[in-house]
Amino acid sequence: MTLSAFILSLLILCISIVSSYADGWTRISLPEQYQYSRIQSIAVRSPDSIMVMAFLPEDSASCILLTSDAGVSWTCTNTCWCGGYLNWARQVRHVSEDNYVYYHPIGGCMYTTNSGNEWIHSDGPDDDCIHEGVHNPASYSLTKYGQLWRIVDCEVRGGGSIQLSTDYGRSWEEVNQVSYIPDEIPNESLISMLDEQRGLAAVSVAGIGNTGFKSYGILSTTNGWKDYQVVDTIQFGNIYQLLIVNDSNALLYVLGPPNTATKSYLTTSFGTDWRPINEYHLIEGDSLSRILQYECLQDSLCIGVGTNGIILQSLDAGASWYQLISPTQFKLNDVAIMNKQTVYIVGDSGTIYYTTTGGVSDVNEATTHDNPSPLSIYPNPADDAITVRGMEPGTAYHVVDILGQVVRTLLPDTSELKFSLMDLPPGVYTLVSPLHRIQFIRR
Repeated sequence: MTLSAFILSLLILCISIVSSYADGWTRISLPEQYQYSRIQSIAVRSPDSIMVMAFLPEDSASCILLTSDAGVSWTCTNTCWCGGYLNWARQVRHVSEDNYVYYHPIGGCMYTTNSGNEWIHSDGPDDDCIHEGVHNPASYSLTKYGQLWRIVDCEVRGGGSIQLSTDYGRSWEEVNQVSYIPDEIPNESLISMLDEQRGLAAVSVAGIGNTGFKSYGILSTTNGWKDYQVVDTIQFGNIYQLLIVNDSNALLYVLGPPNTATKSYLTTSFGTDWRPINEYHLIEGDSLSRILQYECLQDSLCIGVGTNGIILQSLDAGASWYQLISPTQFKLNDVAIMNKQTVYIVGDSGTIYYTTTGGVSDVNEATTHDNPSPLSIYPNPADDAITVRGMEPGTAYHVVDILGQVVRTLLPDTSELKFSLMDLPPGVYTLVSPLHRIQFIRR
């Protein structure tokens, strides 16, 4: 083979690999006016019914969009919080049927009972406190039972108020008052509920000296916040998100302090003994890359999205992570998980994608018209080894990593081949031949 022919074949291989970056993901289009808007948040009621927050530089053009036909057409819902106020809102969530809520850092909670035709401001039991501290969407927690919890900083008390809504955000009742440790004015509080009774909260106080660190008390309840215990006291930068994964694991996402690495932490004992997790080894060397939002199913699946189109996934409740092939390089702001296979992601420049394959292509794509036999890989994901069926004996198969680098070449002499993955780091790989392309995950 001449040098020019080799370069051409290499380019064809690279193009094939790049084209697979969108494999497993399907884009949902927006109306022309919002095609380049910042999609801040998404709530998915069903594959047909989706609500997103769309922000444009012109305040009057920002709105909450709703589709009832899987994105074929969109309607800008009638919201009473518009313009700059809406640009403060950060999360919209589906509660049940036609009930949605979104969290507003200035005005607390907005709710709708008719899929956005009318948004109503939700007043709480102590209005003085509501307007002082609900500035973080993680100050709210929605359970699968339809309960909506929030923790509200209250400067006049020097503490906070844990409140519950059982009518989709229409009204709130105070369940308990929180005393912060130490007894200083708090500036951030977060809450997450596993079910109707069990939950965690992280409450912060002023920064310590000039280090930028804050002291956080980790609170735990087993009876719906009628009582709680301080189970840990830790020092971090700003905590952006507290998320319970299951009955033992929970995640903390920390945004600082300044000039230090953004990190995430995991507890496997429901609030004590926090330790850093290893997801950031996947994006080391890129100081601009960080995770902005996590979501988890209440079993073992977690997904994190962030800058530069980063998508990370954990199959073991946050203990280990690998990077999925992303369909975009734009910043991703939110993720919604319907089940283990169906996931939605949204971000800047009108980005809305969904997958029904867990973000991994499960389609065997032939690059010729020879209609080769189907190629299959099992188990997938895999820990130590995989078996490939349907291979063409004597044909070279290349294992390509997410960066497009060939990390292994296989030359099978039968149609079935089992090979070890022990020398490959966890991640998503593509098995490429002249006739096939299929992805697999090494956990």
